[in-house]
Amino acid sequence: MHALPLPERLKDLSNELLDVAILLDKDADALSRAIERVINSKLPARKGGKGAKDSVILEHAIGLTDELRNAGFGEICVFASSNTHDFAASGATTLHPLLQPDFDPPTNLQYAFSLSRAVAMLKAGGWVP
Repeated sequence: MHALPLPERLKDLSNELLDVAILLDKDADALSRAIERVINSKLPARKGGKGAKDSVILEHAIGLTDELRNAGFGEICVFASSNTHDFAASGATTLHPLLQPDFDPPTNLQYAFSLSRAVAMLKAGGWVP
């Protein structure tokens, strides 16, 4: 048996990831918070209405993490996004300082600038072999 060419292997891996993904319902509270971000141009939203989708994604991640924390889950939670323009500090791969309060305790959400970084963080936490 020979190895699949890289494009086919990547397609297979993405399909495997999609097959095990859990689709979450829209959360009205998260959507409301996202709208507030857009109205107030609070990162990842920017003036001119940019970043609305990113705000929705972020608020759903924060809301889910808060629910997990309230249910007693104290393990690592990671928000992964390669969109460093909207989520990272300028010229860096660390979380933008203006977003840090949203990630701090009690939410205690970690930021990863790539999927490989998220996997490394989960491995360090003992969640991924």
